[in-house]
Amino acid sequence: MKDKKIESGVYLVVDPSYGEDKVIKVAEESMRAGLDVLQLWASWSDDKKAAEIGRRLTIIAMDYSVPFGSRDRGGWCTYRRC
Repeated sequence: MKDKKIESGVYLVVDPSYGEDKVIKVAEESMRAGLDVLQLWASWSDDKKAAEIGRRLTIIAMDYSVPFGSRDRGGWCTYRRC
């Protein structure tokens, strides 16, 4: 996926506490509708679960050419570069 310059648009932050299936569904529906940037809110304790949700969202975001990343204690990370 080529880097996408974002000048304006819709930025969605998904919260995994709503459950993995709901997060994936909302994120994909939003991308289908024209979402510009997706972020996974990764400030919770289950790092394995965060990584799994991140992997699933990465694949979907790449399909829609939507930039996707996460911000946690370590700073910003785009999943396709981690």
